[in-house]
Formats: sequence, C-alpha cells, structure tokens
Amino acid sequence: MPAHEEFVARSVTTPSFELLTLNPSVDTMISASVTRTGLWQPSITRVVQALASRHCNQTDGGALAVDVGTNIGYETLMLLMHGCRVIGFEMQDEISALVQQSAARNGVASRLRMLKRAVTDHDDDVLHRSVVTRGNLTTTLDRELRHAGEITLMKMDIQGSEPAALRGATNLLRRGRVRNLILELDPQSFGGVTPAVSLLRNLSSFGFHYVTELPYLQSTLDEFRRPLAAPSVCPLVAGPHDKPGWEATFGEAVAARRDRRGVGFTDLWLSLEPQPITRAARAGAGTRWCTSV
Repeated sequence: MPAHEEFVARSVTTPSFELLTLNPSVDTMISASVTRTGLWQPSITRVVQALASRHCNQTDGGALAVDVGTNIGYETLMLLMHGCRVIGFEMQDEISALVQQSAARNGVASRLRMLKRAVTDHDDDVLHRSVVTRGNLTTTLDRELRHAGEITLMKMDIQGSEPAALRGATNLLRRGRVRNLILELDPQSFGGVTPAVSLLRNLSSFGFHYVTELPYLQSTLDEFRRPLAAPSVCPLVAGPHDKPGWEATFGEAVAARRDRRGVGFTDLWLSLEPQPITRAARAGAGTRWCTSV
C-alpha cells in the first residue's frame, strides 16, 4: 500500500503517457483537466507535440528541450515520450518529485534532469516569498544551460517572472541557441505594458521574427484533433504587422484585452524560422504574428 493516495491520469496525446497528478479536487486546473480529459492547454499541446515529433529524434540521444516551470510535468512528459532530452525547472518539492516519478513510470527518466531553482536574472539569492518556495536559490538560464548546446524548444510558465528569466538568458538567446519559445505574455503580471513591450522587443532583436498567438481551446478531444492550420495573413490588430513598432502595438492590444481571449494575456509561440506546422505564408523581411494555429 502506498503511504499516501496516488492520483494518476492518462494523456490522449500520441504517444500516450501516464501522469502523476495532485489531488484533482484540490488542484482544480491542471490536475483536474488532465484527469478529466487527458489534455491541458490543447493549443500549446498541439505545438509542443508537432515540434517534438519533428525534432526530438533527429539527433543522437534526442534533441534538447527546456521546461521552465514544469508544474506536474504534462509538457515535460510529452517531450520525453517523443525522445527529447528535457531539463526541467520546478521549485516545489512535491511537484518536482511527481515529475520525476512520472518519468520513471513511463520509462523515460534517463532523459530528464530536474533542477529545483528559481529562474530569474541573478544567481544565488535565497527566496523568502512563500512557504512552498522559501529557501530555494535563484539562478539564471545562462548559468544552468551554458554547456547545453542547441535547445529545440523552451517552454516558460512562471507566473509573471518571464521577463526576469529571459533577461537571465540573454547569452543563450543572443547566440541563437533557443530555436523555439513558448510563453505567456501577461502585461499585468509583468508590471504593465512597458515591460511586456520590452520583452517582445528583446526577443525580436534576438531573431524571433515568427510570432504566433495561440488561441484558447477548450480541453476537448474535438478541439485537440482539429487540424493545425492558419490563414495566409493573420494580424492580431488592423494594419501592417511586419514593420518596426509591432511590439508596442501588440503589447498594448493585449493589455487592452484585444487578445484572442479578451482577457488581457495570451500564449505566444516564437520561432527563429518559419514553421510549416502553421502553413502560414510569412515571406519577406520583418516580424509577423499569426492568431490561428
């Protein structure tokens, strides 16, 4: 008999995997969704699965992905099951342990490295901000990933700390080591429009000229199985979307709740190269963003 109750969900992704979760009646978001539907954030799931199926087995030992803020490890396990090596960052002991146990349960633990550090823009400070993360040391992605090589995908979901974490990844980004980046753009949690626009400008300066706003999809099989597709031209707001200044227009639009969800934050997929996954025509210079995947 286990010392405590075990909660296990099974994904509907291909390949499928078992995922240890928190109590779904307590964690009514991720654990509850995965337990009920086998899915979490279908639009992100589809992009992660498409990138993983294309890239994970293209190099000896598997391409590298980085999951900054793994939570219970849904995207981490998806990447591992496709053959990627994954470096995961998660500050909470219980949740970090769940991710490692899920990897072992699916026979992919050898490709996972979990780090219990707070990712930001400076090293070796001690956190005091909450009971569950108190005592953790801060670190930077430049420090932890300095020997990592090319990173096929970095997923980042750290509750408004994305700007600081990306400042701490300046060397990685400047050198083009991160090929694809998925993150939440949330001007309010970033402290306003200015830091959100600054984040977009920095990423654009590092070569992320292909920006897709991922739509909100309900966690249903019908939504998940809808083909990946995009119209040939798909700006978020009216007017040219490949000229200097798009970052301010975009950031201000999201802050004003003119994102696809109308909630003042949105998920972005940024890439260094055009992605056939979306089948969007993005020829020519400049940055383009697309709002349908």
